[in-house]
Amino acid sequence: MVCLKRLILASASPRRVEIMSRFNLDFDVVPSGISESFENSESPMASAMAIALEKALDIAEREADSLVIGADTVVYCDGMLGKPSDREEAFKMLQLLSGREHIVVTGVAMVWGEKGQKLVDYDVTKVKFKELSKEKIDKYLDSGEYLDKAGSYAVQGIGEILVDWISGSHSNVVGLPVALLEKMLRCFEVELL
Repeated sequence: MVCLKRLILASASPRRVEIMSRFNLDFDVVPSGISESFENSESPMASAMAIALEKALDIAEREADSLVIGADTVVYCDGMLGKPSDREEAFKMLQLLSGREHIVVTGVAMVWGEKGQKLVDYDVTKVKFKELSKEKIDKYLDSGEYLDKAGSYAVQGIGEILVDWISGSHSNVVGLPVALLEKMLRCFEVELL
């Protein structure tokens, strides 16, 4: 039987906190200071996993007796789309996604420092956007929901209206794939329910 002192989510994302709060988990939130920048030459899977692992390692160095969970989500369509720096960049991202399929990749890393254990994996979800007029994009951007969102949209919010269909994990698009989270936690003998 594994005896964890503490479970830590190394993320400031309210969406990840909300997802983890649904389950029978006692966890603390300790955001990592790791930059979420990536090289566009990397695959989205490699990038998401690398950043997730960096986040988990950053906190695990200070909290060695804890199981630390790091996660990172990227949107990929003709290259990786991170969080927009401003409204203009968000507009360009949504124009690019309009009427097209893209993938959302979330890398998840778990590090238990004192045991020297690391586990890293990812989930991929395909998303197809509706054709979006400039007016519709502007109305969506007026909501401010695009701020701090990879790809400039939030499927868990009013951004769902932009989506034609999703193939795969909805929670992955939100930022933390539940099925993958459960599978990985089981490796540390931690159950979601």
